[in-house]
Amino acid sequence: MDLCLLSLTSKEVVKLPRLQLPQFEFSNDFYICILSSPPSESKHDCYVMFIDGLKSKFYFCQPGDKEFSKEVFEFDLDDRLKSITAATMFREKVYFLTWFSGQPPIYELFTAEFVGSNLHFTKFTRENFPQPSPPEIGLTNQHLVECGGKLLYIHKMRGGWNSTKINLGFLIFQMDFSSRVWVQVNNIGGWTIFLSRYYGLEHKAISCFAEKGIRQNAIYFTKPFDRLIYVFVSLSH
Repeated sequence: MDLCLLSLTSKEVVKLPRLQLPQFEFSNDFYICILSSPPSESKHDCYVMFIDGLKSKFYFCQPGDKEFSKEVFEFDLDDRLKSITAATMFREKVYFLTWFSGQPPIYELFTAEFVGSNLHFTKFTRENFPQPSPPEIGLTNQHLVECGGKLLYIHKMRGGWNSTKINLGFLIFQMDFSSRVWVQVNNIGGWTIFLSRYYGLEHKAISCFAEKGIRQNAIYFTKPFDRLIYVFVSLSH
């Protein structure tokens, strides 16, 4: 896969090393792309990272590197299967959510931090993730996003006669860093969250302060099989 970075201010195009992803299928595989920070005008000091969620592998490089480095996230939890379901950059660390198989499954939050040229992984949460969905809702998606200086966990619920098309709602949790637990919130103020589709390299969650024409305290999202943008505006309810 050929990759490059584009500076939206200088229009400079920075070529990156070629990334070899085994048996990559754009629509079915689950990869998360993270840019640690915008590259500065004087030097390219950012990290570009791809996370293979299904295999828990981290690929990363800096502009100018000849190849991507790779590290495997290893954490044994009673021999359960695991995968990485969401990740975001927050306060110069990568926060990522890991799913562990079981009935019920377990979700844990970890951090990845650069120490020299290597990644150092640390378990962050002190208790299991909240399981807010009613039992009859079997399909959910998870997103992590930085919003107004806060780390948010977005819980998307799907179901109905066609679970890929019917969105049943969202729940939002904010990380309380003093106790390292998630606290449900019903209002994100003047901010707006945008969610892309969940699979492939398009998986992304971003936030911005709502300007004219954008609804405040809302979530914009897409669905897998159409080209429309939907708005969820009932966060306070």
